[in-house]
Amino acid sequence: MDNNEVLRLGSLFWAAKEILRGKYKAHEYGNVILPFVVLRRLGRVLEPTKSQVQEEFSKLKNEPEELIDLRLNAITKQSFHNKSKFDMELLLAEPDNILRNMKAYIRGFSKNVQDIFDNFGMNEEIEKLHKKGELLHIVQHFATADIDPKKIDNHAMGTIYENLIIKTSEAANEAAGDHFTPREIIKLMVNLLFAENTDTLDKKSIKRIYDPACGT
Repeated sequence: MDNNEVLRLGSLFWAAKEILRGKYKAHEYGNVILPFVVLRRLGRVLEPTKSQVQEEFSKLKNEPEELIDLRLNAITKQSFHNKSKFDMELLLAEPDNILRNMKAYIRGFSKNVQDIFDNFGMNEEIEKLHKKGELLHIVQHFATADIDPKKIDNHAMGTIYENLIIKTSEAANEAAGDHFTPREIIKLMVNLLFAENTDTLDKKSIKRIYDPACGT
């Protein structure tokens, strides 16, 4: 992945602060930018299978939630899905209903993703954006970001997100390291972990490590 493209996308996402300026305090920028980055990425991940999911869901509406999750996740080949008809582009096609449709879009995600947005306080943020007259503008801004997984892999996306965490922490006058572990520290930890057991890392075998504190 071209590092220039990573920097460009990071700058594009962070530029949303210009929409928020004057209506949000600097330390609140991340409350909007971070969840909208996640929303845009998930939408692009699910885009190739969206019509198939819609078709299958129409046959499963009266089935148990567990079965619905299983069948729809099998189509997306992910651990999540979205049952709604919406994506960012369709939200923009109905600007007069942006708040209602945005809520329906978020409700359409499988529960594991809804939990993520609940932890972001997403519903409260979009209500706040709508009252300030900026919800449509924010959706328009993030819809310009082409973060298709075929072009931007997960590693690049993680780098972009970590850089945004740093920027939001700096805007809030916080230490960025309180919110993520710098890659240099991760490399040091791995080197120390295997310092006396390098044979474990031979290329012919697969090793699994459980990290309960793993983030991006």
